[in-house]
Amino acid sequence: MGKVSKKNLNNVLQEAIEKAPIFDIHTHLFPDTHDKYFLSGIDELLTYHYLTAEVLVTTGLDPLIFSKMTKFQKAEFIWDNLFIKRTPISEATRGIITVLNSLNINPSSIDYKKIRTSYTDVLSSFDANDIVSKSNVEKIVMTNNPFDKDEWGLFEKSNWDRSIYLAAIRIDDLFNDTKNSLSFISNAGYVDQDEEPDVKQFLHAIIKESNACYIAISTDGDQLKSLLKNK
Repeated sequence: MGKVSKKNLNNVLQEAIEKAPIFDIHTHLFPDTHDKYFLSGIDELLTYHYLTAEVLVTTGLDPLIFSKMTKFQKAEFIWDNLFIKRTPISEATRGIITVLNSLNINPSSIDYKKIRTSYTDVLSSFDANDIVSKSNVEKIVMTNNPFDKDEWGLFEKSNWDRSIYLAAIRIDDLFNDTKNSLSFISNAGYVDQDEEPDVKQFLHAIIKESNACYIAISTDGDQLKSLLKNK
């Protein structure tokens, strides 16, 4: 890196930042071996929930109408409204531009179909490990729902790299769908001496199975107050 001075400080910092390995502590990513949960392609990037929320707020489109669109139609609608009709200045839209630029795809194309074709062509020469390496990502923390048997089935497999993909347990269902979640826990065999669902035993078991980094819940202000009040 050489000697640091006032003249080269900006360049030295930029180089250090670009070379620093990334530990992404919150993602919705899964290993490519986890079949339907592994999402890939520009349609998936553009329909990420941050961009979906942004386009609905910006355009005022009825969410029900948006929900009835195909994945491609949603992606094209987001591209047209957030990248063509408006300047992409939000963090989420700038992220898309960064991805396209890193793959040498010209983001100034007005036609989404051309962007989509170029992205697909370029991505066909990459696998998931190539993308992780190109992004200089060292660790990826997933978001794992223990109340979804199919999704949680990842931890019964051995064909993925646990040194890269780390677990984070999302327990929203326990608070938003309490009755069914407690039934799920009981049916899985986690009950106390009174045959009641043993949440603590269940949580200990899934933490051990997944070696989770943390447990998370998304909640609004009222729910949080209620949780704190009844802790």
